[in-house]
Amino acid sequence: MDALYQILPLSPDLIVVNDDIAFSSIINYLGGVDIEGAKFDGESVLAFLSLSEDKPEILLNNQALILEALVPQVLSSAPSPELTQLIELIPEHVYLSQDVTDAVALLTPLREISPENIFFILLPDEAS
Repeated sequence: MDALYQILPLSPDLIVVNDDIAFSSIINYLGGVDIEGAKFDGESVLAFLSLSEDKPEILLNNQALILEALVPQVLSSAPSPELTQLIELIPEHVYLSQDVTDAVALLTPLREISPENIFFILLPDEAS
């Protein structure tokens, strides 16, 4: 996390780090992701990303593509979604820098943001 704080000109309120199991589960929870007219489930997304795992820059670009495609689905999901399935991924597959209740409280107002005003900062793995 130190690398994040060094490159950002601000201090994030919440940091979420998830592994492949959590990422796939989130995509499935949202009903898959549409990319260029095709619908992919979580496992298919992981397979797609694995094609570029030995090319860190391409992998980060592909991850950003997936995340950007998920934004409209997240913003159009039910106002009070059932999150038990996702919360069960914590702490084994998801790291939250805040308590779950506080994280949900921070994320809920983001539903009012227009998708074009949401961006992601993806950091390469230190081993890359």
